[in-house]
Amino acid sequence: MANYQVKDLVNFVLKNRKGKAFQEWTADEIALAFSKAFMKNEAAWSINKQGEIDGVIIAHAFPEAKILYIENILTTSRGVIKSFLQLYYKLYPGFSIEARRRGKYTSYKNTEKLLKRLNLI
Repeated sequence: MANYQVKDLVNFVLKNRKGKAFQEWTADEIALAFSKAFMKNEAAWSINKQGEIDGVIIAHAFPEAKILYIENILTTSRGVIKSFLQLYYKLYPGFSIEARRRGKYTSYKNTEKLLKRLNLI
């Protein structure tokens, strides 16, 4: 597997962003956000079978409230979002995942139904 750096993730975002993902963010803002998130174990990326980046995510954990807020997510392959959610549920057990989706606030509770759907239990 290739070693990727923040600049590679920034290039992926700039090349593939559409809609609301990383909307109006500069390359420097994206790089800084990834750097900060990686220090807190709140960012991840996905690699496809060809060894290319096919998804990135930046989240923020709020341990006192047991909430993980998804700030930005960008994928170019099916199934990547599910992989990110599985990763975060393992890293942050018992947390709810929250995000803005289609302009509305959404909360995904750590329910048995959702965990079964993600093949986590």
